[in-house]
Formats: sequence, C-alpha cells, structure tokens
Amino acid sequence: VVWTNQDSLSHTVTSGDPNAGPTSTFDSGLIKAGATFQHKFDSVGTNPYYCTVHPWMTGKVTVG
Repeated sequence: VVWTNQDSLSHTVTSGDPNAGPTSTFDSGLIKAGATFQHKFDSVGTNPYYCTVHPWMTGKVTVG
C-alpha cells in the first residue's frame, strides 16, 4: 500500500489507534507534503492506523 500526503501539512501513518497507542507494525515518521510512504502487508487481517500529529485522522487497511 502506498500513502501519498496530498495535504500542505506533514502527517504520519502509524499502526494502532490514538486511544490504545501505536503498535510496532509500521510507522512512516513525518511525511512531508507531496511525499509518500509504503508498507507491504504479508498477512490477512485488519490494520488500523492514525496520524500521531493529528490523532483524529484514522484509517484502516483490510487484507483479504
């Protein structure tokens, strides 16, 4: 999966959720405007993620 930051602000793609905190599955670090981050998922399941800078920004990747 490739994430592209199309915003003017920096963001992260960090596995986990803002309430429970990050997991160690993946963490992009800061992604500047226009930059990308990619991660290969090797197993089936649902992988929640969020932006540590803006924790209300959440998402999930579901691998079938």
